[in-house]
Amino acid sequence: MKSIIFLSILLLFIGCNKPVHRNNKITKIEFARSGAWADFGASISIDSGLNYKYWGDYKSAKQKYFVGKISKGFWDTLNIKLEGIKFKTVTLGTDRGCMDCEYYELIVHWENRTKRILRNDSQPEDSVMSVFKWLDRSHNILKLREVKDSIKFEDRTHFVLKQSIKSIKFPPPQNSNN
Repeated sequence: MKSIIFLSILLLFIGCNKPVHRNNKITKIEFARSGAWADFGASISIDSGLNYKYWGDYKSAKQKYFVGKISKGFWDTLNIKLEGIKFKTVTLGTDRGCMDCEYYELIVHWENRTKRILRNDSQPEDSVMSVFKWLDRSHNILKLREVKDSIKFEDRTHFVLKQSIKSIKFPPPQNSNN
């Protein structure tokens, strides 16, 4: 009788400790921070193949391209954080409002769909901004290697950062006859 009780408790214990297999639906994310007047910003791309691509400051290097791998645990944590902010239904946010603040852009890909979320740091911090700041710091905990080739990011923020000031066209002054 004691052995049956012991076996039952042992089976119950083993059954309760099964590792949970996550069924992550997200296939890729693109994240960018614009920077402010004194900062050039950064861009990150992470996919379900655990590939991490980064443009920005890393260690002592300034504004270069880097690549690396993330762990399955990091990918699961990213998925949990994005599910926590309800990425499928969260509002787009704003991309206007202040001159000297950082703008954040997140593009999430899942099941042949895409969601774009914008925020800036002049807004009160919420769960979305907490995830954005966590993503923005994520390169600090990874081992990345520099690559000479540029990496194509799909976010709009990165495109604006990489444009040369010489490519911006200003309209000529208007002549006012007052």
